[in-house]
Amino acid sequence: MVVVELDELLALMVLMVYESRWVYPEIQAYFSQTGNLTGQQLSTRARVFLQDAQVELLGDQAEQDALDAALLDIELAYGLADMPIYRREYACAESSLMDLDRLGVQLAARNIDRFAAVSALFAPIQCLTHIEMDQLDRRGAAINYFSESTRQHSQVLTYSSLLIFVMGLVFWWLHERQLRRADRATQETFEVDAARHARPAHWDRQSQRFAPRCVGEAAPNTWADTGRYRLF
Repeated sequence: MVVVELDELLALMVLMVYESRWVYPEIQAYFSQTGNLTGQQLSTRARVFLQDAQVELLGDQAEQDALDAALLDIELAYGLADMPIYRREYACAESSLMDLDRLGVQLAARNIDRFAAVSALFAPIQCLTHIEMDQLDRRGAAINYFSESTRQHSQVLTYSSLLIFVMGLVFWWLHERQLRRADRATQETFEVDAARHARPAHWDRQSQRFAPRCVGEAAPNTWADTGRYRLF
């Protein structure tokens, strides 16, 4: 039973140390947008598509192919940037979406040249960059707040677990000491009982019971006229 309790306490301490040591890097890895495409925010991905459209328009491929590739990138960017929160929080979002919609119509109708299309993309890219930077600032503030809260929680959890561990050791020590005292008292009781039963006894006629008597102990003679004592 004691071994099981100690194992549980040790497992609890290992769990607390793991949370205190590795939770914060896991939080940063979860909120980080580097290293994968799906981890990037929508404004970042929309900006990348618009920059890809500029690259397609300034490339060496045929004009028809360049316009088609740029139109596809612009439509993808529009879908990512057309978010209610962007329209509500950022003043430039509405006008940038209108510019992208107008540019897409012109590219589909083939009534705009490459350089004019590239120039028309600068304003939406600038707006998306502004949105991206603001979102990164908000994300950083949220990460810092969440990390600080998690760190404080981990500290409290670690100190509480350490206190529980120490208290468990103290209770285990008290339990072991009580068991030793109980064993010692039981052993002493057995020794006293064994010593008591090992002593000889004689019949006490006055009290009508056996009374313990050591070897050689004198007892009064039952014959009152002799005036002497005899030994059993």
